[in-house]
Amino acid sequence: MLYGGVAGLLGSMLDSFLGAHMQYSGFDSSIGKVVSYQSATTRRICGKPILDNNAVNLFSSVLVALILPGLAWGMWPQ
Repeated sequence: MLYGGVAGLLGSMLDSFLGAHMQYSGFDSSIGKVVSYQSATTRRICGKPILDNNAVNLFSSVLVALILPGLAWGMWPQ
């Protein structure tokens, strides 16, 4: 259970990091909402328009699924 909790925490942190740096977030003044697209009325909050939300989720889950089993194998008692 401890390993599963750590894996979930690391996956969540990786997802947040990727979302903050590679997913565009801006404030659209014409509708008064935070949006994930660029337009003439949008002011950038953070991130770059590299990935959308689905791609961020995919990358973080694939990276966690590839990296953490190797860590678990190294920590497993022989």
